[in-house]
Amino acid sequence: MFKRKRALGSANIEVLVAASLVLAVIGVLSSMVPRLGNVWKASRNNQLATHELANQLELLTAIPESQLNQALENLHVSSDLKDALQGVVLSHQLLDDSNGRRIVLAIDWERIVDAKPITMVAWLPAQKKSGEDQLETEAGSAP
Repeated sequence: MFKRKRALGSANIEVLVAASLVLAVIGVLSSMVPRLGNVWKASRNNQLATHELANQLELLTAIPESQLNQALENLHVSSDLKDALQGVVLSHQLLDDSNGRRIVLAIDWERIVDAKPITMVAWLPAQKKSGEDQLETEAGSAP
């Protein structure tokens, strides 16, 4: 019966709206790509620094107490990390207080934004006094 005629200009308007939406999305995404790259790089650098601290603490906690001070004096960043991070600095503290005896390692490097150094702590076994060693030996040998 009656045929409806479609307005001839509506298809052009739909194409213009769709094209402008696509261009807006591309504009937003293109500005985010460099930022996402920086976030990815910062995350990788944090992971590398965290692994370095974990490895250093594992080595320090495994050595005998008599060699700990010498090992702390010779503490240095691995060559792989020096290559990956610019201006990397590794610092340490040996603390002995009411919280226990522990090693605190911190690592910092040049970053785009100011950030606190990454820090890790490892508690050391309590040092036995010479009298305690003898008492434990005598107590252990008692029937």
